[in-house]
Formats: sequence, C-alpha cells, structure tokens
Amino acid sequence: MYESPIIDNSKLTTFEVDGLGKLTALTICNRDSEEKCHRLAGIRYARPPVGQLRWRKPEGLPDNYDHSGDYSSFKTICPQPFYNNRGGKPNPDFKYDEDCLFLNIWIPSGGPPSGGWPVLYFIHGGWLQVGNPLHYRQCDPQDLLAEEGLEKFILVSPGYRLNIFGFLSCQDLLKEDSENANFGFWDQRLGLEWVHKHISKLGGNPENITVGGVSAGSYSTIFQTAYEIYHDEVPQIIKKALLLSNGLAIQPKTVEECEEQYQEVLKVFNVDPSLPSAERIDALRNVPFKTLAEKILDLNLHTFRGVTDSKMVSPNMFKDILNGTFGKKAKASGLSFIVGEVVNEHAVYANTNPPKSTEDLFNQINNYYPKPVTEALLKLYPEPPKVDSQEEHMANIKFLYGRIISDLQVYASSRVLVNSLVRGGVSSDNINRYQIAFRGAYYDKYEPPEILVPHAGDMGVWFYNLVDGISQNEKPFYLSWLEPYCKWLSDGSMNWGSSDPLEVRTFNSDGSITVEKDNNWEWGLTVGDAIATALGH
Repeated sequence: MYESPIIDNSKLTTFEVDGLGKLTALTICNRDSEEKCHRLAGIRYARPPVGQLRWRKPEGLPDNYDHSGDYSSFKTICPQPFYNNRGGKPNPDFKYDEDCLFLNIWIPSGGPPSGGWPVLYFIHGGWLQVGNPLHYRQCDPQDLLAEEGLEKFILVSPGYRLNIFGFLSCQDLLKEDSENANFGFWDQRLGLEWVHKHISKLGGNPENITVGGVSAGSYSTIFQTAYEIYHDEVPQIIKKALLLSNGLAIQPKTVEECEEQYQEVLKVFNVDPSLPSAERIDALRNVPFKTLAEKILDLNLHTFRGVTDSKMVSPNMFKDILNGTFGKKAKASGLSFIVGEVVNEHAVYANTNPPKSTEDLFNQINNYYPKPVTEALLKLYPEPPKVDSQEEHMANIKFLYGRIISDLQVYASSRVLVNSLVRGGVSSDNINRYQIAFRGAYYDKYEPPEILVPHAGDMGVWFYNLVDGISQNEKPFYLSWLEPYCKWLSDGSMNWGSSDPLEVRTFNSDGSITVEKDNNWEWGLTVGDAIATALGH
C-alpha cells in the first residue's frame, strides 16, 4: 500500500458512534505504540454519481443511512488524465472510479476539548483536473495532529468530481436541469454540509469550521465562501478561509462559452451532434468512465473549469471582487483569511500543459481563460526576446506562458482579492498574508534545489511532514511558522506579526521569519486591471 513507507505503526480501533454506526478506523501510532491520531478513510457523503447521476448535482444520503463499516483503508478517487510532461509515473496503488464521493477524516488522539475540536475542511488541488484527498507523503497530517506544541484540530478532506466528470458544461445539460453545472463545486458543498451535520459525533466543533485548500482547492474555497455570503438562506458554516496559492482573477466562462468544448467532446466520443439534446447526453453517459478519462488529453480544449451558472457562481463574482463588494460581504460575515504563495509558483505552471509552438501559446492560455482575456494578456506582457535558436525560443515561450499562468492563478489574483477585502473594510487582523521561500532538505527528492519552492511545494510545511523527512534541526523552523497558524484554526486569534494588508509574513530560505513589504502589489493590480478592461468591467 502507498501509506506503508510513512506509517511505522498502527492498529485498528472501532468506535460506536450514535447516528453514524460502528466505524473501524486506522489508529496511527509512533514506534513506541503511542497514538498519534485516528484516520477514517472513505466515509461516503453522497449517492454514487454514476449512471443517470453522472453530470447531475450530487444527491445526499438518507437521514437514516448507516455508515457502519471498515474505514482503515482509502477508497477510490476520481478518474483523471495523467500529465507526464513533468516526469513521474501514475501510482499503481491508487484506485480510480466514478464512485468517488468520500471524506477522509483525521482525528487527534485523546478526548476533545470543551466544545469539540476545531475543523479544517481541506480541498485538494490539481487545476480541477487531477488530484486526490488521500494526503499521502508530503500532506500526511499524523505528526501535525500529535505535536504537543501545536493546537490540535480535525482534518477533513473531501473527494470530489474532477475534469470532465466534475466540470463538463453545455446547454444540453442545462435543458435537462437548470442546476446541471459545476458538479465538483456542489460535491464540495455537500461534503461540507455532511461535516457540519455530523462532525460533533466525532468530537468536532461544527461552529468552528475553516475551509481551505491549495491551488484549485484555494480557488474552490473562494467559491464556497462566496456561496454562503451571497446566499443568506443556506447554512452559514464557514468561519475562516485558508487560501494557499490561488485566487480568482477572472469571471469564469459562461456555459455558452463552453459550447465549443462540448462540440469537441461530442466529436471525440463519436456522438452524432444532430441527435436531440437528451439523446446526446444519454450517449455520453453510456461512455465508460475509463474511456472518458483516457481521451481527455485528446481534446484540444482539454481543461474543464467551473462556469458562471448563477447558482454556485454569481455572474457578478469578479466584478464584485474588483469593486470591493465581495470584501464588504466578507466583512459582514466576520470571515478571517490567510492568503499567500510560494516564491517560485512559475516553475510548475510553466511545465504543465506548456505550448508546443509559438502559435499554441494562445490556445494553452485560452484553455484557462476567455479569448478576450487571453488577447489582453498577450498584449500586456512583453514579447520574448528574439533569439536564433529554436530551442531557446521555445524556452522563452514556455517561460512567458508560466509567468502569465502563475500570475493569474496566484500572484495577481490573490492581490486582487486582498484588495477587495481591504476596500470592503475587512480589518487587517483578518487579512493574514504569507510567502514561503523555506525549503526543507527532504524536498530534494522531489525537485532539484534550483527549483526553490514551486507551486504546492509548501505542503510539507503546512502538514508538518516529519514522516517524509523533516530533520530534527529543521523542526524549530516549522514549529515557529505553524504555531500562529494552528492557533488561528483553533480560535481565530492571530499573532501573524504583520499590521498592514500590504505586509507579508515571509518564511525565508534560511528558516528565519520576517515581515516584508509586498513589492509585487502594483503589478498584481495592473494585471487585474487589464483583465477587468478586457471583460468590460
């Protein structure tokens, strides 16, 4: 099993949980058999989204659903393409299936505090195309939840539908049901509602839930917080938002703008476009999930994203961020934020779906963003210098691509969001910004030192992955960084060190922690203005 290298000792523990049933967990122990935490892997929170439930909003379980079962091993994860342009191989131990709507829950050992453990609902990243909620290796929280010097919390990580399974958008689906879009976001929401309803039975505090994530998980968190602050009628679950390396730089595409991609899907899967609407969807629902996943990268428009649907995603979302309305709503809701980045976000973005030619640069950017935005970005950024070597030329094109995508996904988008919070009157105590340049020695086995800390290269910091190789002399650096973060998760208080939203708490490469002025603030807002102009805002 893939967890064997990082779990030295474990045992099975069975809990009788009122309202849930008899649950068998994996209790993770240290080498001296002292308990670190309990892990419940693969708790179902929705009906399987298969057959006629493919490309529909997730359906919750009956109130009397019996969750009794063995949760000592991870369940299935959403089918997905494999991007092999960065090396590596698919993990043969991962089990892929369309039936993937499960929660993984880590609970500290020992009794909960009065009121229950605080809860972090952490949404995994992967561009909404790939990834999983298993928290193996760098993200395993067993030592974070056992460290005596840190505040404890329950970690919940939801599986949700990705790529074509979670974000196919078209008029055919809307004709069937006006809410048939953004399935992956609705999965995340239903999982959160399950946690709010049931987490007290596992020792958690349903009134102290933080939602967060990395990359696409951070992007998702923005929509999950917006869903609540734009809809007073739904349960107001989220108290704090953890935004690791992603923001919202543009209004998501409309369903109409996704029609070109849908027509390509019909073509690749040999569905006659002249068929009636319902028959086209039925034909696609009959395609085996393995075939869908295997052919995603055959598409020219292979990236499936969330869309503006007026249900989960407001048509005014980006406009409201620009003018501060989002910030005003966040202030009214009392939300607190941690927002930040790593020092070299560019490195991963430049190597994921990079352009294959100068002409392909437009197409790969357009995979993420609408055509007017793509055109505006290519005008904003200076053209690469002219060189004689084709190899050097393509390296420059790739660098430009990585810079544009990393700005929009992280550097610019997060600053536009922070600016909205500031304009909306959110207090500086509730806007906590960071940058991570510290790189533990263990990370050399994943990326060469010259890469520094790339996108998502900070997961070992946030999850304190002693099991993956943090050395004893590095531990004090990690604990100094994590102490105010865990305190924030616990009770919302923050000793971040900064006093101004334009200041950034920085984890330096030498392990020191300083507060620095944000030197990229103006450029981030310049990029935001260019996008706003392109979209007519």
